[in-house]
Amino acid sequence: MKKKYETLQQFIAGYFHQDWDLEGSSDLEIARLFANKDSVSAKIVVTEIDDLIEEAKEKPDIIDCKLKKFGCEYRYNLDFSSGKEWLNRIKDIIKDSI
Repeated sequence: MKKKYETLQQFIAGYFHQDWDLEGSSDLEIARLFANKDSVSAKIVVTEIDDLIEEAKEKPDIIDCKLKKFGCEYRYNLDFSSGKEWLNRIKDIIKDSI
């Protein structure tokens, strides 16, 4: 049985780990790299981001908690007001790249 947000977790852990900046100079480059490598998973990630954002309407802290649990080492809080804002950006980049 597939875990909730499994593909999103794999994306975050696999692309925004502690050495993410060795693969690209920005979150934009990393998200494009992912979308270009695996368009099937990229479409699933877009859906899972939407689902997580929807869940956050009832549980406001869930996005930051999940990003931490997923192993996100990208410091989105330096450029964005929230994890939600950053995930929306990532979602848009992926959608534009597939």
